[in-house]
Amino acid sequence: MTANLICFTRTPERTVNAVRELARVGVDGVRRWYGFPNPFDRLLLNAMPHTSMMDDNIGYFNCSISHYRAIKTALELGERNILVCEDDVRFRKDIRSLADVVDSAPEYDVLLLDAIPPGKANGNRDVDIVPIDSRWATFSSMRSAACYMLSRKGMERIVWLYESAADRRIAKRKARICDQWFERKMLPGLKLVMAHPNVAVQQTVPGKHNSGNSWRLRGYEALGIDLSEYSDYA
Repeated sequence: MTANLICFTRTPERTVNAVRELARVGVDGVRRWYGFPNPFDRLLLNAMPHTSMMDDNIGYFNCSISHYRAIKTALELGERNILVCEDDVRFRKDIRSLADVVDSAPEYDVLLLDAIPPGKANGNRDVDIVPIDSRWATFSSMRSAACYMLSRKGMERIVWLYESAADRRIAKRKARICDQWFERKMLPGLKLVMAHPNVAVQQTVPGKHNSGNSWRLRGYEALGIDLSEYSDYA
């Protein structure tokens, strides 16, 4: 499996910490991705709903296109499975517990290790989470970009969603794919699985909320997640 780390050029210390965190849980040989927009990328993303103001949110743009490039490259290289992480991902402190959960993963096309439900607090409908066992569940809609795994079938579908964005007839049927908003209606026929509770979280500092991370804390709270069980949250 290839591990792909999505990095931000404005916060190089996050990249260093993320590589250390991945090494702590036994992941090395990480491929790093930095978002540098080009005209073709902008055509793809501006064709999607809610992305017309991309110039005002270049970090959001860079993040989105870096996910696409990592997945596209892995697909072209013939990878069968990939792990995609953002550079503020943090895993459970208990390595044995982490390994036990990952080793028990069911068959999947999209597997979320960091799962955050949209929830009513963000003006979205409830999420249909159906337990498979004590560690895994299926879902209908989930906002998650920090840490996820894709099968080859999952990669193919995600790449198709990106590259069809310039076709407005298709784009009208999609929502927020550039933000890794995984929904069953966008991914028909795929096995959508989430760790329950999370294997990973995004590092968000309680008490220092901004508009970009307060919803994340509400999402973790909705899942009953104790952030002190994850690295850097003690």
